Amino acid sequence: MTSDDHPSDSDDLAVAFVLLKHSEKPDGKKIIKAASALGVDLHATDSGDSGASFSTPDGVTAQVMTMGFPHPDAQRTSSAGPTSIKPAEARAASDHIMIVVHGLTGSARERDGLLAKLTAAVIETVPAVGAMLGHGAVFHKARLFRDAVAETPGDLIPPVLAVDVTMARDSDTRLSFLTHGMARHGREDLYVTCPISSGNDGARFTLGLVRWMLTDPAKQFPTGDTIGRTPTERVRVQRAPHPIRRDEVAMRLDLTPVEVQR
Repeated sequence: MTSDDHPSDSDDLAVAFVLLKHSEKPDGKKIIKAASALGVDLHATDSGDSGASFSTPDGVTAQVMTMGFPHPDAQRTSSAGPTSIKPAEARAASDHIMIVVHGLTGSARERDGLLAKLTAAVIETVPAVGAMLGHGAVFHKARLFRDAVAETPGDLIPPVLAVDVTMARDSDTRLSFLTHGMARHGREDLYVTCPISSGNDGARFTLGLVRWMLTDPAKQFPTGDTIGRTPTERVRVQRAPHPIRRDEVAMRLDLTPVEVQR
């Protein structure tokens, strides 16, 4: 499963999906209240049998619709990354909600930030299993998605939701982590490998580096430089063909076991 399996959103239109344990019609009043707690001023514009419509004072519109069937990608994306739902959770999602937002403006992180807040507001009001932005690669755990939005100040999408990370077994001894969507934020994708025994550290390293690259866009990582998880670790920055898009280059980092300072 890759981010290429989803069509890219336009600058002013975006979609997101919320997986449900069972079918439930969105409650417009509850969504408005949950959005308000996240700093979004929503007003109801319509309500029907399967959904509701909203607008904001600055002209953004949103439709929240219950789809009476499982999301076709739910099981393919389960267990795909360190933040994704598990296969059993995907199988339990009998229905899903689609959120369609028009009129988005600003940078990619600002547009995605509002989309994420609206998605988190929906999660707060339904029996949610997981959630994914339309251009994403994994369904994040619903609680993780909601908490990440609630705990992030300002209007920008949290890094853990801005860029998805998938993992794969490269050999009998090594795992790899690949980012999806860094180019959306003017950065190159990461390809991080590590011993299977250090998988948790590899996931934390990758997610931490994504956060660093998004919050410090001026920081560059020249080929041959080194970075590390401890004052003494030296992981060399390499450039390699992108594992999915062979006409692109990814930043590759090969990790070895290390005593990580926490």
